[in-house]
Amino acid sequence: MTRIREGDRNDHHPQIPPSRSFTWARIAALLVTIVLLTGLTYLGVSSSPETVAVSQGAHAGQLTMHPCTYPTENGGYRADCGTLVVPENRADPRSRLIALPVTRILARSSHPLAPIFHLNGGPGITNMTFPQANRLAAQHDVVMVGYRGVDGSSVLNCPEVTAALENSADFLGKASLSAYSQAFASCAQRLERSGVDLAGYTLEEQADDIEAARVALGYQRIDLLSESAGTRLGMIYSWMYPNSVDRSVMIGVNPPGNFVYSGAEIDQGIERYSALCAQQPACRARTGNLAASIQHTAAHMPSRWYFLPIKPGNVLVGTFLGLTESTSEASPLSGPMTLDSWISAAQGNPSGLWLLSEMAGLILPTSFVWGEFASIGMADAQPAERYFSSGADRGSIIGNPLAEFLWGAGGLVHAWPANPGENQYTSVQNSNVPTLLIGGTLDFETPVVLGLGGFFGAALVVLTLWPALSLASELLRILAPSGLIALGLYLAWTHRDWDRATKSLGLLAAIAGALLGGWLGFTATSGLFALVTTTIGAAAAGNLALIAVSLFRERSARGHGNDPAGTYAVAPAPGSLAPHAGGA
Repeated sequence: MTRIREGDRNDHHPQIPPSRSFTWARIAALLVTIVLLTGLTYLGVSSSPETVAVSQGAHAGQLTMHPCTYPTENGGYRADCGTLVVPENRADPRSRLIALPVTRILARSSHPLAPIFHLNGGPGITNMTFPQANRLAAQHDVVMVGYRGVDGSSVLNCPEVTAALENSADFLGKASLSAYSQAFASCAQRLERSGVDLAGYTLEEQADDIEAARVALGYQRIDLLSESAGTRLGMIYSWMYPNSVDRSVMIGVNPPGNFVYSGAEIDQGIERYSALCAQQPACRARTGNLAASIQHTAAHMPSRWYFLPIKPGNVLVGTFLGLTESTSEASPLSGPMTLDSWISAAQGNPSGLWLLSEMAGLILPTSFVWGEFASIGMADAQPAERYFSSGADRGSIIGNPLAEFLWGAGGLVHAWPANPGENQYTSVQNSNVPTLLIGGTLDFETPVVLGLGGFFGAALVVLTLWPALSLASELLRILAPSGLIALGLYLAWTHRDWDRATKSLGLLAAIAGALLGGWLGFTATSGLFALVTTTIGAAAAGNLALIAVSLFRERSARGHGNDPAGTYAVAPAPGSLAPHAGGA
């Protein structure tokens, strides 16, 4: 018998090359993951409002500016950013000072025309977001002055109202409307106890803020570009300071009294949609009369879709919001989707109405800064009180759901302190300012697959088990996409031949990483876009966690002298001699 020496065995066995911990694929994955997580972190930091405060020794009318870059749909534009100091209540000589943010996007022309002051809609929405500013900045400075109560050092947040809406059984239910109004009363009392003078949060004071900014920036005359509720502010500014305005453009005009919507005009809008449906063969084939189908379904609203509850009031409020957007670009609450939901419900499939119900519950509680919404809305307290006390003009097709909701069926009128100037601008006044009014023919307001699929799929499961849980729940909005992403990442990473300890460690790492990344993505943005960033964050952090586990496994394997590639079986090369005791 011939003994095979150890060296001979090595000559016959192929050496397994040492595994490289950082392959090009793994390096690329790490780089992409780090970029995504860094981007989400930056997004969260940059989307947080810049702290605006009254500096020591500041005086009313003081404007402090510094160079900055403003993000537009066409990239960053050169701008000046700063803070304007104004009295909280100009009628009170002892009023405290508050600070408002001011941004001036600089015209690219060396000989700019009159500056344009942009007035966003609302109430209760920031005036510091205008990504379309690049369309005007070729020949005009574009200026945004923060709205007091939303932007700046004094923000009229009402978590009481948000909580009441998130816990609502039905937005238009009697108990919900009462809780909504009581929440406003509690918020107003809390703000006043903390030293806020609510009498200073009016459209007239906001107009004075614009004038203070105009003077501080050194402009003689300005142009106004306003939209929706911002047009009301544009009107009042033109009436108060006619010599300061060169021209005014108003989009979706809201004259005095129209913070209360018209049921009759809502009916007219639905009838216009119905006429358009009759002209399109695909729509006409599904319903002979769209308006009649909606009215009949609204009168016989299904209470659930299979086992999932449908909240009728939420459906009606979501329907109004959807019909205000006539194209699918505003999804998920858009005209086409909303109409399709009602047509399908009329044919026995109420799934779209359930989605409308849940989307309204998800979006509305955090859509506004509710204190500023109430303060500015009180400019129409008298028209609102007349409307809700008369019982007239409620509409016949879907009623007047948004007015009922926003005014708490009239309860808000008495829940929030009266607006001191509510009698001054209750009707349209004459003006010599050249003004262009722009409206639409369908204008209701004016006389990443695993993550998103995981969210709605998991939402169905969770809502089946806990029907009372709202889609607005932050826990659900983080867990639903993150959980499914963690499972998908783990299944793609694991191998059936690995030991149980390795698999368990990988599963825990995927879950922990996806949840942490999902939380990071969720807090980086707000609204429905938060579902997208939650998905991105969960995928990036889950991947990073699994890469870390892989590196740990490989290092442990080397330390024990094992195949650093893991526990994969390696077949001997053909013709090689396997070592065994005793030799041959």
